This record gives sequence, C-alpha cells and structure tokens, in this order.
Amino acid sequence: DLICGYHLAILRPKNNMIIGGYLFWLLQSNGISSQFYISANGVTRYGLSHAAIKNVIVPIPPLGEQQAISNYLDSVTTNYDRAIVTVRKEISLLKEYYERLIADVVTGRFDVQAAADHLPKEIKVIESVKEEEFSDEESEYQVELEVDLEEGET
Repeated sequence: DLICGYHLAILRPKNNMIIGGYLFWLLQSNGISSQFYISANGVTRYGLSHAAIKNVIVPIPPLGEQQAISNYLDSVTTNYDRAIVTVRKEISLLKEYYERLIADVVTGRFDVQAAADHLPKEIKVIESVKEEEFSDEESEYQVELEVDLEEGET
C-alpha cells in the first residue's frame, strides 16, 4: 500500500534505461540536488514542479556501469552504516552508564571521595597533530598518555 500526498512524486526507473539502485544514488548526488535547488520555488515550503523534475539533466551510462556504480556505493556505505550503528549503541551505553553513576552518587551507593583517592596523582597529555595541506587520508593524530603512579597504586 502506498499513500501519496499533494506534494509528492513517485519516480520509477525506466526499464532498459536506468537501474533503480543507480537512480537512488543519482538523486542523492550534489549535481542533481543542485539542479533541484535551483528549480525549487516557494517561500516557507519549497516545491518542485513536474517540469522541473522531468527536465533534470542526468548522466546515464550503460546499464552494466550503472550496476557497478550502484554496487560499489552500496558496499562502501554499508561499512559506514555499520559504524554509525556501533557508535550509536556505544553512545547509548555511555548515557546509561552516566545516568546510573549519577543515581549511585546521589543515593550514596558510590563514594566519590574513595574513588578520587585511587586516581593517579599526575596525568601528562601530549598531543601532536600534523596539518600541512592535509586531506582526510593525510591527517595524522598522535596522543600519548604518561601516568605517574605512586607505589602500590594500580
């Protein structure tokens, strides 16, 4: 079942001309977005006319190349999607831990002073960042931690 409102359009790939996966990635590209942005009209709510959508200039390589592009983008973004899911889970767990820690401190289950007594006496952080004409691949980050512990501390 599909419900379609007043300001919605359904775009379907034409058989033997464009592959659905390729169309999906194409519509998310800067080139197509820019064309839609230029063609959009409205003040508080922007819209595209049927003609604006129909007249967008799109690159249409051979079907095999479209499939290869779509497959490549799907595989690359799968890794990013997995990383995003993992980071969101970790953030959720950290929030849970933080809320539990606050509750334990407030109710007296966690002794802040006793925990502070077990911290290292000195922490020295050295950070160096290389930024000479760097791109994402060339950036280098190095962080060293030096911790001085008194005898008997762990």
